[in-house]
Amino acid sequence: MAGGAQPGGGTGPTDGGMLDPVPDAMAQAPEPVVTTKTVTCDKTFGTAAMYTYAEAEFPGYTKEQLAQKLHSLAEYNPAVFGPSMPPGYAYAQYIPYLKDGAASVNCGSEATPSVLSVTFILVD
Repeated sequence: MAGGAQPGGGTGPTDGGMLDPVPDAMAQAPEPVVTTKTVTCDKTFGTAAMYTYAEAEFPGYTKEQLAQKLHSLAEYNPAVFGPSMPPGYAYAQYIPYLKDGAASVNCGSEATPSVLSVTFILVD
């Protein structure tokens, strides 16, 4: 329309500026809070054969919340997995056992553990 006329008459903006948002006013997602805990396989369980495990506590988190937010990175024992792992690799993601407030990873037999340590990574 000529002369800056707007549909319905007039010459100025009719939307109160809503059609042209200010670029700097766009909402930004907050940065996630990342917490890491590296633990050794220093706990045992079992009767006839003893097994080791690594455990980390996350007070205030339910097992369902941990299932959504927690990752674990296991450092494998090269004496056990060396021949079956590609050269230069010693870590793999591992699915932890969960309960309210804690997570654990089974590290294998006490005599020859397959996992040496576990880094739990909580992304909140």
